[in-house]
Amino acid sequence: MLRNRSGVGRRERVGQGLGRHGGPPVTTLDPGGCSYTDSWNGGTGGAAAAGDLHLVELRQLLERNWLAGDRRAIAGVSAGGCGAIEYAARQPGLFRFAASYSGVSDPLGNVAFWNPPRDVWGDPVAQADIWKAHDPLLNAAALRGTALFVAYGNGKVGPLDYLNENGTPWDPGGAVERECGIESAALVQRLNELKIPVTAWPMATARTATPTSGAICSDRCR
Repeated sequence: MLRNRSGVGRRERVGQGLGRHGGPPVTTLDPGGCSYTDSWNGGTGGAAAAGDLHLVELRQLLERNWLAGDRRAIAGVSAGGCGAIEYAARQPGLFRFAASYSGVSDPLGNVAFWNPPRDVWGDPVAQADIWKAHDPLLNAAALRGTALFVAYGNGKVGPLDYLNENGTPWDPGGAVERECGIESAALVQRLNELKIPVTAWPMATARTATPTSGAICSDRCR
């Protein structure tokens, strides 16, 4: 389970849903500002090499020490949703199932809104090839053969939305979820154009990482 960059409160909700519905053990990963990628860092590479960590080192560790098998599933929230779909597209066949909950699905489509640190993917013009390589929508064709689930809201706070510790909505204005919703809907449309099966779950809510969505992920991971 890949977390949002800020990571506050999101993983617990999905994890609770998985656990209550008899889902498999979940490994939760925190990006720590890496956006699930091997950072460009001005062309020098180096830290954070999250792509190698997650797709190579962590997988070897789980298989060697925890008897993990080859029935792999990956899911993520917000930036983690981008990471989950992008990882599945980067290595077709590695994951049987990939899910995005309120995921960033087309970061190159609205650079001004997301504006990630330039040490991650570089400049969106000068290093456009790097940006394109990590954009789920632009790499949708590589998802063929992977079971897919994409959930997104419309930015309006609903009864299933989680709150911050002080009881206020995490995204009170709904701008983040509206953008995630636009991008997620565009990803679903692109998958449909490519005739790649996808289960889409648009919701009238400000965020989609709820216990219910965790239960749906659990069903797909069996």
